[in-house]
Amino acid sequence: MEALGDITDAPLWILATLAGVLVFAASAIAYGFHPIARWRLRKLPGPSPAWYSGNLPELLSKGSAVVYTEWGQKYGKVYKYFSGAQPVVVINDAEMARLVSLRLSTRHEFRGPGSLFTGKEAEFNKVGLFSTNNKDFHRSMKSAWLPVFNSASLEISSKEMNIGANRMAAILTNKAKEQGELNIWRQFGHLTMDVVGSAAFGVELRTQDAERGLNSEEAEKLVWAAQTIFATGSEKASIYTYPGAVLPILNPLMRLLAYYFPDDGIKRAINARNILRSTVSKLTKESRRQQEAGVSKALAAPAVNIEAHATDARKKARGVQPGSFLSLMISSKHQDGRGVSDDEATSQAFTFLLAGYETTASALAFTVYCLSKCPEKMEKLLQEVDNLGGSDREVGPADLARMPYLEACLKEAMRLYPPGVFTMRQPQTEDFTVKGYTIPKGTWIHMPIFTLQRSEEYYGKPQEFIPERWIEGSPEEAALNKKVPGSWMAFGEGTRVCVGQRFALQEAKITLARLYQRFTFRLSPGQEDEAGLQLQSFFTLGPKEGIFVTPVLRTEE
Repeated sequence: MEALGDITDAPLWILATLAGVLVFAASAIAYGFHPIARWRLRKLPGPSPAWYSGNLPELLSKGSAVVYTEWGQKYGKVYKYFSGAQPVVVINDAEMARLVSLRLSTRHEFRGPGSLFTGKEAEFNKVGLFSTNNKDFHRSMKSAWLPVFNSASLEISSKEMNIGANRMAAILTNKAKEQGELNIWRQFGHLTMDVVGSAAFGVELRTQDAERGLNSEEAEKLVWAAQTIFATGSEKASIYTYPGAVLPILNPLMRLLAYYFPDDGIKRAINARNILRSTVSKLTKESRRQQEAGVSKALAAPAVNIEAHATDARKKARGVQPGSFLSLMISSKHQDGRGVSDDEATSQAFTFLLAGYETTASALAFTVYCLSKCPEKMEKLLQEVDNLGGSDREVGPADLARMPYLEACLKEAMRLYPPGVFTMRQPQTEDFTVKGYTIPKGTWIHMPIFTLQRSEEYYGKPQEFIPERWIEGSPEEAALNKKVPGSWMAFGEGTRVCVGQRFALQEAKITLARLYQRFTFRLSPGQEDEAGLQLQSFFTLGPKEGIFVTPVLRTEE
């Protein structure tokens, strides 16, 4: 009672301060359990979140491909987890995932170093085709991209793709004669950047060999920059991303600290962005100069409305010349009549260069990996390739139309190893309802492509590489492919589906056909099973170190 009397006799300001401290402490403790978000999603199962950090530590340590597969097996078709303070709903059902992708177009921001950028850097993030959430802007930019990917344009681009494959074949020939191994994953990255440079921007990057259009140091920096941007795309990349993930109120402070005291992760990300952006910015300025001088590489007429131009392009299938991408961007206009700014055009080029580099390289490398593990499948592909003619024969779109097994091999490899581990959405203005599930606005929604494409519910023998499941009319198709909409989403789905998928698929098929005309590949020891690859995944999927093979010439040269 004496103690109580001492407290009641204390000055009022001390009591008020003590009460404030207690309320703050209680609120801070309670917030770490995310009670409001957990209550709103209380009907969904999911792993128990740790105080403040949620399920983020497990996600970062194992990778999203592994974690989403484990959680899907345990919690079913729709479940929740907490990425720090952020609630995430995972749609582990193909048809429902497709519905979400079709009906919802807005995405959330990644939590890598890019999320800490401020000022012009932050604005640059918002005007890329992948990152923008402005529907009208996205529609306009997507329409401006489309002429590059119509059938006539792809016919023209196939020549650049053959040139890129020839350059890689020369490198592989030297390795084969030396009986030396190489990292085919990284080598394909050099090829894809080479092809994007020539086909989209009309620049001979020559990132594959010593005879480069840029000097050797510049070309290596360009490849390093692309690799670094993908490698620094998660909370692990910087010490400043994790605190804001578990306590979002800290994000303004983290941005200030990252700006004034950048750590190695921030420095690497900024350096990589500056290298790529400097390259594409120079290209944009040169395209603008040519436009003002009355010179244009594109066949399409300049200064047309984007929407009208897209419709006209689809109707007439007018091809555009290699290097025309930026000319199309800066010649276009938005629906409100406003022209596309240099920053907007540069951001589109930045997106094209990155997307064209990583995803196609991974698809190619994993296809070679799967075929190298399955000699009988490779023999079937070689027979189809040999039907084209000589080993030096160029491959075009008409040839690819007669190569169903090649397409099946690529599609099956992308089923097992999709370039993107998940696709994402976020309802940002109101709650979103799908098949009886109401998802509160602000919640992240993830559709786990890797998990869905390996599900026994949609594919027989889902862990096996069986290209025949994609051959129409084959026994394997009938027995092993249930053809459920949304069960194959390697390029995404809905309005945010990859706009360049036709370009990527053609590039991959031409490259594979040209290389298998002359080579087979022998896997280096230790990669016979998937564990040997040490797959790493956050948003994209790739081997930790690479895929190492020895190219073998099919005939002596």
